[in-house]
Amino acid sequence: MEKRYKARQLQLQKAAQTFEEQFELDRNDQKLKFEAIIKSKNAQIARFKTELDALIAASVVTGGGGGGSGSGGGGGGATAFASALPY
Repeated sequence: MEKRYKARQLQLQKAAQTFEEQFELDRNDQKLKFEAIIKSKNAQIARFKTELDALIAASVVTGGGGGGSGSGGGGGGATAFASALPY
């Protein structure tokens, strides 16, 4: 009976160790997956910031074209914005 108990304990320890190893592998996979997602999102943010900076710079160059109800409120600003885009 003692032998069966020890064998069972050993079997349970091996199962627990296998489970822990698989858990670590899965956790590392998830970590790599989310790091890739974060890297992609950071690249998107950087592209958006570049685009926004170009639009702001074009707005400053063209005098703002702030719209509104006055005359001359942004007449040719769209062309200046389009030409300032990085793509």
